[in-house]
Amino acid sequence: MRLFYHPIFLIFLYLFLHLSIRLIFDNSIQVDDREQIIFAQELLLGYDMPQPPLYSWLAYYFFKILGVNLYALSILKYSLILITFIYIHKIGNLVSDNPINSSLVTFSFLLISPFAWHMHQGFTHTIMLSLGIIMSTYYILKIVQNANLWGFFMLGISLAVGLLGKYSFILYLGLMTLVLLSNKKYRGKFTEARFSLTFLTMFSLTLPHFLWLAENWSRISSYAIERLMIQNNSLSFFEVISKFLYSGIGFLSPLILILFLINFDKFIIRGKPSKESSLNEIIFRNFFIYLTLSLVIFALFFDIKEVRVRWLHPILLLVPFWFFLMIERYNILSTKRIKIYFISVIVFTIIVFAIRLIQNTVGPQLGYSGRLNTPIIETLKSIPNIDLEGISKIKTDDFNLGAHLFSVFKEKTISVANKTYGDKSLVENKKCLILFDNDGSADSNKDEMEARYGKFIEIKSKSLISKYKIYYKFLDSNKC
Repeated sequence: MRLFYHPIFLIFLYLFLHLSIRLIFDNSIQVDDREQIIFAQELLLGYDMPQPPLYSWLAYYFFKILGVNLYALSILKYSLILITFIYIHKIGNLVSDNPINSSLVTFSFLLISPFAWHMHQGFTHTIMLSLGIIMSTYYILKIVQNANLWGFFMLGISLAVGLLGKYSFILYLGLMTLVLLSNKKYRGKFTEARFSLTFLTMFSLTLPHFLWLAENWSRISSYAIERLMIQNNSLSFFEVISKFLYSGIGFLSPLILILFLINFDKFIIRGKPSKESSLNEIIFRNFFIYLTLSLVIFALFFDIKEVRVRWLHPILLLVPFWFFLMIERYNILSTKRIKIYFISVIVFTIIVFAIRLIQNTVGPQLGYSGRLNTPIIETLKSIPNIDLEGISKIKTDDFNLGAHLFSVFKEKTISVANKTYGDKSLVENKKCLILFDNDGSADSNKDEMEARYGKFIEIKSKSLISKYKIYYKFLDSNKC
């Protein structure tokens, strides 16, 4: 019976339910998944996007096993999230001898917005980044406590996961390096000869991609600058700092709100701690001291929206560990408060489930719909089979629509934005199908398409609550 109360088993059930909602009710492939379906058709050292390739590499192999579809991407995503939670729990066990406290740490991640909501709505590379940060933190703490060769090797693997998961991992790596080198108690652990195993492991795994990145830097850097929206600071220093604070509080809510409410009196009158700060707590505390100093310096010169969101937020994943180490040191949480905390987790989790169900069922009927609810796959499947006979190539200039074509037309050659995927020899001397839709994207314009190719056949969604339409036309292969 203990298995059914184990935090990781409960997390597994939690993720399975969210996965079920995604596969049963969602009708379209979202923006991040769309990108993966397009790029992961090939196994390359790098891709034309400002992100490292590890997630796309994994997606490539999942597609080979499970087919190119939403099912494969969803299994990949929730597998990575589950592994992340496993390491979160391992850190909890490592920093606390009390199993209740380690469970508190594990479930606290269900009370921060990325794990409670955003990871179910999107996220690809950010999930890989989160895994890299959590794994690296675990093996760093493990080495500090009891260094061995396996720990140094796995730290190298973890650092490679982070660097190949998202480039913003460099921020975490820089801050943690400062923490480890600035204190003699653990500096020696990471300057001894065995650390070369960590470096060699990380270097050998990341070198091929970073060589590719150096060769393609001019092209990739332009994507990155556009994505980050880098600009000189037009705001005052205090305005930038307030935006950082607001962004951080939003990331950590409702966790910090619930902890404050159930411990209001204890936070006001904390008294003396029951024990001194542990080495683990010092590591986390110094990490956030250096982070704060970095943000203050940064705020003097720049205001980059994406730094506040995409770069800063994953770094804050370490905050819950620091919170609970301080709570344990001050012995704040009583049995009654712990029960209130777990009840809060359950209630909030049920609310999130309810909102996601409403979003996918009642939401469209109330007029709240978007790419999440657009019946693209359903409408593509309603194209008459007789119209598809003799067609070997399907072409679109719309990336969103193109990503869905791979899930529906598995035996066809697909062309998206003039790049062809599949066996190109199959399209010789045969007709092709060109199509676009009315989902509001700027990729295709009906008047322009008909002026270029002539009249298109219109097919409407069968859904009574959607005005989604697909337009298609047959062309000779030399015109497609």
